[in-house]
Amino acid sequence: MKRTLLALGLAAIASSSFAYNAQLDGGFTYIDVNNNNVDTVTLTEIQGTFYFNPVATKNTPLNEAAFLGHNSNAYLGYNYIFTESPDFQILGRTLQAEGRTH
Repeated sequence: MKRTLLALGLAAIASSSFAYNAQLDGGFTYIDVNNNNVDTVTLTEIQGTFYFNPVATKNTPLNEAAFLGHNSNAYLGYNYIFTESPDFQILGRTLQAEGRTH
Protein backbone atom coordinates (compact mmCIF):
# COMPACT_ATOMS: atom_id res chain seq x y z
CA MET A 1 0.00 0.00 0.00
CA LYS A 2 2.79 2.42 0.91
CA ARG A 3 4.64 1.66 -2.32
CA THR A 4 1.50 2.26 -4.35
CA LEU A 5 0.92 5.65 -2.71
CA LEU A 6 4.57 6.56 -3.19
CA ALA A 7 4.46 5.60 -6.87
CA LEU A 8 1.20 7.49 -7.35
CA GLY A 9 2.63 10.59 -5.66
CA LEU A 10 5.79 10.52 -7.77
CA ALA A 11 3.73 10.08 -10.94
CA ALA A 12 1.54 13.05 -10.02
CA ILE A 13 4.57 15.22 -9.35
CA ALA A 14 6.33 14.19 -12.54
CA SER A 15 3.28 14.68 -14.77
CA SER A 16 2.07 18.01 -13.45
CA SER A 17 3.44 21.33 -14.57
CA PHE A 18 4.31 23.63 -11.72
CA ALA A 19 3.77 27.35 -12.07
CA TYR A 20 6.43 29.37 -10.31
CA ASN A 21 4.08 31.80 -8.50
CA ALA A 22 5.66 32.01 -5.07
CA GLN A 23 8.91 31.45 -3.25
CA LEU A 24 9.39 30.82 0.48
CA ASP A 25 12.81 30.86 2.15
CA GLY A 26 13.75 30.24 5.75
CA GLY A 27 16.89 29.99 7.79
CA PHE A 28 18.23 29.35 11.26
CA THR A 29 21.70 30.21 12.54
CA TYR A 30 23.14 29.46 15.96
CA ILE A 31 26.64 30.65 16.85
CA ASP A 32 28.30 29.62 20.11
CA VAL A 33 30.97 32.30 20.49
CA ASN A 34 32.07 31.86 24.12
CA ASN A 35 34.24 34.94 24.46
CA ASN A 36 34.15 37.65 27.15
CA ASN A 37 31.63 39.85 25.31
CA VAL A 38 29.13 37.51 23.65
CA ASP A 39 28.15 33.95 24.58
CA THR A 40 25.62 32.94 21.88
CA VAL A 41 23.87 34.46 18.86
CA THR A 42 20.67 33.00 17.43
CA LEU A 43 19.16 34.22 14.14
CA THR A 44 15.87 32.99 12.67
CA GLU A 45 14.49 34.35 9.42
CA ILE A 46 11.66 33.69 7.00
CA GLN A 47 11.08 35.42 3.68
CA GLY A 48 8.37 35.04 1.07
CA THR A 49 7.81 36.41 -2.40
CA PHE A 50 4.56 36.22 -4.36
CA TYR A 51 4.68 36.83 -8.12
CA PHE A 52 1.54 38.29 -9.70
CA ASN A 53 2.22 36.53 -13.02
CA PRO A 54 3.82 33.10 -13.31
CA VAL A 55 7.58 33.26 -13.76
CA ALA A 56 8.76 31.83 -17.09
CA THR A 57 11.56 29.37 -16.30
CA LYS A 58 12.09 28.06 -19.82
CA ASN A 59 15.63 28.63 -21.12
CA THR A 60 16.65 30.69 -18.04
CA PRO A 61 18.39 29.76 -14.79
CA LEU A 62 15.84 29.16 -12.01
CA ASN A 63 17.65 31.43 -9.53
CA GLU A 64 17.51 34.37 -11.94
CA ALA A 65 14.25 33.69 -13.79
CA ALA A 66 12.16 36.25 -11.86
CA PHE A 67 14.88 38.90 -12.18
CA LEU A 68 15.41 38.35 -15.90
CA GLY A 69 11.66 38.30 -16.59
CA HIS A 70 11.04 41.56 -14.64
CA ASN A 71 8.11 39.96 -12.82
CA SER A 72 5.92 42.11 -10.55
CA ASN A 73 5.93 40.81 -6.98
CA ALA A 74 5.25 41.44 -3.32
CA TYR A 75 7.87 40.52 -0.72
CA LEU A 76 7.58 40.02 3.03
CA GLY A 77 10.38 39.08 5.40
CA TYR A 78 10.78 38.65 9.15
CA ASN A 79 14.06 38.37 11.09
CA TYR A 80 14.51 37.52 14.77
CA ILE A 81 17.91 37.79 16.41
CA PHE A 82 18.80 37.04 20.01
CA THR A 83 22.26 37.76 21.44
CA GLU A 84 23.16 36.49 24.88
CA SER A 85 26.11 37.55 27.00
CA PRO A 86 27.14 37.01 30.61
CA ASP A 87 26.21 40.66 31.30
CA PHE A 88 23.28 41.42 28.95
CA GLN A 89 20.77 40.10 26.41
CA ILE A 90 19.79 41.75 23.14
CA LEU A 91 16.59 40.94 21.27
CA GLY A 92 15.99 42.31 17.79
CA ARG A 93 13.11 41.89 15.36
CA THR A 94 12.67 43.33 11.88
CA LEU A 95 9.78 43.16 9.45
CA GLN A 96 10.37 44.05 5.81
CA ALA A 97 7.75 44.57 3.12
CA GLU A 98 8.26 45.56 -0.47
CA GLY A 99 6.38 45.57 -3.75
CA ARG A 100 7.70 45.87 -7.29
CA THR A 101 5.86 46.40 -10.53
CA HIS A 102 7.27 46.18 -14.03
